[in-house]
Amino acid sequence: MDKTSTYIKTGILAFAFAVFTSGCEDSSDGYKLGSGSGGGGGSNQQTTRTLSATIKLVADIPANITYNRSTTTHNDYDYAWTVTFDVDGDGNESAGDLAMWLYYIKDDSLAEGEDVSGPINETAFYADLLESIESIDGFQYRVIGPVNVSVGTNTITLSVSMDSSEEITSIQEDTPVKFYTYEDDPSGSTPYYFDQYPDDGGFTTLIPGTEYSDSALVFNSSLLTNIESVLIEFTN
Repeated sequence: MDKTSTYIKTGILAFAFAVFTSGCEDSSDGYKLGSGSGGGGGSNQQTTRTLSATIKLVADIPANITYNRSTTTHNDYDYAWTVTFDVDGDGNESAGDLAMWLYYIKDDSLAEGEDVSGPINETAFYADLLESIESIDGFQYRVIGPVNVSVGTNTITLSVSMDSSEEITSIQEDTPVKFYTYEDDPSGSTPYYFDQYPDDGGFTTLIPGTEYSDSALVFNSSLLTNIESVLIEFTN
């Protein structure tokens, strides 16, 4: 399958990420963890510098989480952890920007059924490197390759080799960045849980290798979305 012509469905995250997805293909065209397609398994050949983005959560990540939940509507998101780079430096999410996403979209046709339990990095989650492109409604994200995923006690790290695609080379150490976390609320008491860094949802420039604390209290965040700190690294 030609991943360069594949688009990601954003569902109810369209507002949160300001992504417009008219005519997107099914999310199964992304890179699934543990499928051998490259996403999350560390199978990319990393021969040059590696770009890593780490989200540290306030709470520990459970050994197993429930996904494809019966409370989530088909084609809507269960979870997402994202890092977006403002490649063109215009201060907005716009065509030409790049992002690394770890996410799961509810799939009513999943063979395992609903309310499946497993470790994040061994599930049917997707881990994609995305490029935003122009569309008739604004822009949408195009899947251009996989990202690797590492899950720690309370951290999720997304990483990609800087020689894995032509597009990734446009990210520099001073490229503005922002982080976003999302979880559908299974209780139905609120549409979704989320957190973001910076707190205003805009972009900021981070010094690589420096951990930045997220001190704001988010009242509608969950254990899997409440950010404690963020970190960008470029390593050889």
